[in-house]
Amino acid sequence: MSAKNRVQHPDYTEEATIVDLHNTALKTAEEMDSNFDKTSDYAYMEETISIIIGGKCFEFILGGPQMQALNDFIDTIAEENGYDIP
Repeated sequence: MSAKNRVQHPDYTEEATIVDLHNTALKTAEEMDSNFDKTSDYAYMEETISIIIGGKCFEFILGGPQMQALNDFIDTIAEENGYDIP
C-alpha cells in the first residue's frame, strides 16, 4: 500500500502514526547506541530514513543529526496538534 493510500485509509490517524513513529525511532536509537560500542567503524549505522515528496524518494543514513531532525519533526507535529506522546 502506498503512503498516499495509507493516509486516505478510513482507519488512519495522524496521532497514531506519530506515536508509532516516535516509538520506532526510540527503539532504533537504543539499538544503534547498543551497537555503537561493538565496532570501531560506522557498521552500526545500518538504519536509513526515507522521505518521499512528490513521488520522489530521498534516503539518508540514520545518524545523529538525522535522528535529531526526526525527533524534532515528531515533537513539532505532536505539539502543534496536541498529541500525547508517551
